[in-house]
Amino acid sequence: MKKNLVGVLDYGTGNLSSILNCLQLLGCNTKIVKKEMDLGGISTIILPGVGSMNFAMQNIKKNNLDVLIHKIFIKNEIRIIGICLGMQLFYEFSEEGNTPCLGIIKGKVKKFPKNYCHIGWNNVHTKLLDGIENKYKNFYFNHSFYVPYKKNNSVGVTRNIEKFSSIVSKGSFFGLQFHPEKSQLIGRKLLNELIA
Repeated sequence: MKKNLVGVLDYGTGNLSSILNCLQLLGCNTKIVKKEMDLGGISTIILPGVGSMNFAMQNIKKNNLDVLIHKIFIKNEIRIIGICLGMQLFYEFSEEGNTPCLGIIKGKVKKFPKNYCHIGWNNVHTKLLDGIENKYKNFYFNHSFYVPYKKNNSVGVTRNIEKFSSIVSKGSFFGLQFHPEKSQLIGRKLLNELIA
């Protein structure tokens, strides 16, 4: 039986096919969202995340998607999931290209020291995973910028060079710094929990 309709926001960057394939494996109905009229019937919208912050924000503003995202967040009727760059977009500012972002969550996205890039599997410490049966709570990361850990919005934390927020939550928004669609079974289980 198909689940609720899940929208994937196309803001001109990110790997849409990867997240769409993952959602198909979960048995979801999916829809590409490019404007407000595409939101009909959607229960969850996903902001995928691959690419540069500056380019992403330029596209978002050019297509008035910043207004749309704020409207979705304020109305609180549709769950929003931001993945990697899609999570970082919700903060006030990113050191990547010195870019002002959406400003929904207070804080700054910072660059790892010495041009470090966090690529590969790492542990996520979060109570969100308590009900998921899996020996390892490891997810796949690929990022050079991060959100420093703060208790107010962080519901998941990971440590690498720096301790950073790997899952954040505010209102109807969940942000995932890792890629659940590339994290095999554990990633699909978590995504399934969030869109259920």
